[in-house]
Amino acid sequence: MSERSLQKPNIVWLDALRIVACLAVIALHVSSQGWHAAVPGSSEWQVFNAYNACVRWGVPVFVMISGSLFLDPQKPLAIRSVFGKYLLRIAATFCFWSLIYTAYAKWRAPGLTTLQMVNKFLQGQYHMWFLFLIAGLYVAAPLLRKFTESRETAKYFLTVAFLTVFVFSTAADLADFFLPRMGESTLSTLVTALRADWAKAYFFLPMGYTFYYVAGYYLRRWRPGRVLTTVILLLSAASFYVTAHMGSVLTSISGEATSFNSNFSLNVMFEALGVFVLFQKLGSKDGNGASRSDKVLKKLSQCSFGVYLVHVLFLDLLADVFGVHAADLPALVSVPVFTLGIAFASLLVSLFLNAVPGLRGRIV
Repeated sequence: MSERSLQKPNIVWLDALRIVACLAVIALHVSSQGWHAAVPGSSEWQVFNAYNACVRWGVPVFVMISGSLFLDPQKPLAIRSVFGKYLLRIAATFCFWSLIYTAYAKWRAPGLTTLQMVNKFLQGQYHMWFLFLIAGLYVAAPLLRKFTESRETAKYFLTVAFLTVFVFSTAADLADFFLPRMGESTLSTLVTALRADWAKAYFFLPMGYTFYYVAGYYLRRWRPGRVLTTVILLLSAASFYVTAHMGSVLTSISGEATSFNSNFSLNVMFEALGVFVLFQKLGSKDGNGASRSDKVLKKLSQCSFGVYLVHVLFLDLLADVFGVHAADLPALVSVPVFTLGIAFASLLVSLFLNAVPGLRGRIV
């Protein structure tokens, strides 16, 4: 989301994907608001659940975009610049926006103590966890580039990550949910033991978001052929249904709102891969940003980081100050209306901040 200096010549389909991913994240937070407020299993809840399932790929795709640009071994990346340029920018961005959200919290709750405010500032608003994630991936980038130097090592990394993260965790999560409810206490105990044994293997490097980071570069560098593209798109289409349907099924069984949408589940992984491949396929060429539409996409893409950072403030203002909540409107129209409205307001703020000398490239 913040690799503009690495994106030359301009890659139009990545610009478009970044914009849509930003909208997906806003829609995710809006639909989550309604998902938590509606009666679990009700028709309204089912609509919020469906919307939520359709946009779970937002953050993984952001990471894939970042990896597709940042892990190219042909692009210079000095370790000094990782700490002196990229991490410095992340730190400045975090401090600025965390101060904004801390001030808002103090305004809403004047009784907050100094210690509580310091704690809130250090943690940041809930969506700012992404800044910590990107900072960690920046630090890991020089190491991960060794895996992307050749197709074989990149493929090996992705295979190990696929098995250790997505296959195992999805199977174990399903077992943890269903086995106790089936009275299979012995098998449930065995799954718990297997989780503990798995943790002892310390598969830390290929675990987590590094899979998406490397996958973004891999798919851009070695584009999948027609057959593999078709398989990914079909699995992706099925995964959108699985994410929504399994959330409904698990909620019906448990009697409380339950999701099946971890970013490390197979279904969300295939959602993200499918969206990335689809945009790559639709991007018939890597344009040079010469046409008017390409320039508009580039500008909107440049503003997406600011939109991401400020959109939660508008979501909170609507709920806290104006008493407007996603669940106040019919679910079918609530998510698109709130998403587009918040996105537009956030875009205006981001455009303003990007236009202020010295702020672009530092806090947005």
